[in-house]
Amino acid sequence: MDVFVFPPKTKEGLGLALLEAMAAGRPVVATKVGGIISIVQDRLNGLLVEPSDPHRLAEAIYDIIKNREVAQRFAQNARRTVIERFSLDGMAEKIEAIYSEVTRGYKKLL
Repeated sequence: MDVFVFPPKTKEGLGLALLEAMAAGRPVVATKVGGIISIVQDRLNGLLVEPSDPHRLAEAIYDIIKNREVAQRFAQNARRTVIERFSLDGMAEKIEAIYSEVTRGYKKLL
């Protein structure tokens, strides 16, 4: 697959298929809907387009297909995003950091 396209027009939660494509190191084009905007950072780890704009969607797909260097950079950044933010280890580290912060605050109260 050269590019993963995720174009919902209305609300979308987290977008598991989107995360799977990003974890597989695929460049993505997605619409600016719901939770997608918390995952895809436009021009960093993929391209975001407005929903219901098929012309811009097609242009974004074409931009990735014609520019292999950009596609590769998006793919690497997409994979890194998933590993850092959504992997088991990454999420465990975040939870541990939250617990540490909360317990530091609790110890100050004692």
